Amino acid sequence: FEPMTESVIHTLESAGEMKQRINGCVMVESPEALENAVARLREKHQEFHSDTYDVRTMKIVNDGTVESVSACTYEPFGDGTLVEQPMAYGQNFYDACVAAAKAGFDIHIHGIGDKTIHENLMAAKAVREAGCYDTRFINAHTQLVKPEDMPLLGKYNVLANLSSIWFYCAPDVTRILGEERVNRQYQVVSIMKEGGRITLGSDMPFDEMGDEPLKGVQMAVTRQLFSDPEAESLAEDF
Repeated sequence: FEPMTESVIHTLESAGEMKQRINGCVMVESPEALENAVARLREKHQEFHSDTYDVRTMKIVNDGTVESVSACTYEPFGDGTLVEQPMAYGQNFYDACVAAAKAGFDIHIHGIGDKTIHENLMAAKAVREAGCYDTRFINAHTQLVKPEDMPLLGKYNVLANLSSIWFYCAPDVTRILGEERVNRQYQVVSIMKEGGRITLGSDMPFDEMGDEPLKGVQMAVTRQLFSDPEAESLAEDF
């Protein structure tokens, strides 16, 4: 949160008027920010660590989106664009995640493309092999997962967070991904069959429908744009 927001939280807490619990985070959006992420998280956690506002998560934005042709995938998009690597990858990335876990913090990583999700799973592997079994490790959005990576979500206890407000057949996404990959999006059933766990997120405030969770619930069930009952449904996953 911005300092002004944190000031409001402090005021509400002091007055006993804080009516919800908030799990705060330190954002990592560049390799440079990853280098001191744990130190920044320690500092924030010391300042904000109460029953209602607890800063205890390292959040890494590790690629972009399909719509902006900035997700990191193994195969090029329809226009030939290929994002070679996610924002963070390799041993430095894994070590940063292990350091955060050993310090007692949770890890939340934005991962949409299949190459990014693979790297995130390798970071989770490093965390679990370091003995950090209680760390909550989340892959946010989880749009495209390689079939061979599907079992790793359960094996390394990675919570697959999916944005169900995106569960619909979008012409732009079909054009960018192509028919084969567009039918491998948001494979909820496959993840669960392979032992993974699922949660749904609103992506608020970044998505325009993020503040309307019931629409997300509807689209999770129908895999169809809520406002158009005649719209084509996103391929189901059995």
